[in-house]
Amino acid sequence: MSYDNPSGRWRASCEKFDSFLEGYEKQNRELGEFNRALLTEMKKLIEHIVGERPTTVVLRAIPRNQAKDEILVLFKKSRRTLFYSDVAEQLNLDLELVVELCNELESAGLIGVLSHHEAKGPKAKRS
Repeated sequence: MSYDNPSGRWRASCEKFDSFLEGYEKQNRELGEFNRALLTEMKKLIEHIVGERPTTVVLRAIPRNQAKDEILVLFKKSRRTLFYSDVAEQLNLDLELVVELCNELESAGLIGVLSHHEAKGPKAKRS
C-alpha cells in the first residue's frame, strides 16, 4: 500500500472496508443460525416442562365414618389387592387417614391382609 498515491490509499481503504463488511455479514449469519438453534432448544425445553406437569390432586375433607364406609365399599368392589396408596388415590383421601382407617377396619376384622399362601376368597384384602 502506498500512501504517496491517493488512489492506492482509496483502493486499500475500500478493500479493508469490503473485508470488514464480509466479516460482519458472516458473523451476523452465524449469530442468526445460533439464535434460531437456541430458540428451537428453548421451545423443546418449555414443551418438556409444561408437558410433564404433575397432576394436582384435591383431597376431600369428609367425616371419618364416611371415609371408613367408602373404604369398605372400595375393598368389597375390588377384584385385586389394594394398597394404601390405591385407596387414597381412588377416593381422593389423605394417605395418613387411609392408613389409620384401614388399620381400624383390619382390627375390627372387616378387611384383612392376603398372605401369599391364602386362596383368594370373598374377604376383602389389603397389602
